[in-house]
Order: sequence, then structure tokens, then C-alpha cells
Amino acid sequence: MQERLEDEVAPRDLAIFKRVLRQATELIAENNPR
Repeated sequence: MQERLEDEVAPRDLAIFKRVLRQATELIAENNPR
């Protein structure tokens, strides 16, 4: 099911999603320093 989902997502949309996910991860890391 995971592979099918990725096939339906355009490479451009996937790149945007990864970029947003990375920014969100960095934002959370800044708000929660270890």
C-alpha cells in the first residue's frame, strides 16, 4: 500500500513534502532542545 501511494504522488509533490517535513523537524528540534 505504501508503494502504491508513492506511485500516485508526483516527484515534484514528493520533493515539496520532504522539504516541508524537514523544516517541521528542524522547527520541533529548536523548540525542544535536548
